[in-house]
Amino acid sequence: TEIQRGQAELMTTMAQGQARQLRHDVRTAFVRKLDSMSEAEGNVLNQIHQEVVKTTTARVTKSFSESKQLQSDAMSEALNLVAVPEADYGDVEVDDVVENMYRDYLQTFAQSTQTLRGSTAKITSEMVSDTEDEVARFRLMHGYGKSQPPAEVKFT
Repeated sequence: TEIQRGQAELMTTMAQGQARQLRHDVRTAFVRKLDSMSEAEGNVLNQIHQEVVKTTTARVTKSFSESKQLQSDAMSEALNLVAVPEADYGDVEVDDVVENMYRDYLQTFAQSTQTLRGSTAKITSEMVSDTEDEVARFRLMHGYGKSQPPAEVKFT
């Protein structure tokens, strides 16, 4: 009768509302996981950048401190800049010894990493054990549970 139809409509409306709420909750959880993965990727890229800069600076500093010729060239360059301000050079390009050292090292680094593209490297048990705690924490934090670590990684 009329009451039963009203109850049926109410139940249908409630079921539809619950289904929408479930879809919304799943979407929200999915977006949250994507955001956290994106943040983790950004953190990794930032760490890589910092490590490259640190390594480059250490190499340039070491090369510079070991080479009397580089020190002499840099000193001559500094004295020339003091004697003739940069504004007076016009379109003449000034050779920056230290800048060249950084550029050369970074270009060599870029070329060596470019050769890795498309290659596959085995992940050793030492690598796995070094990162096991962090991976487990990440999995639990983001709701992935337990899973097996990969046996290899492909560079892209």
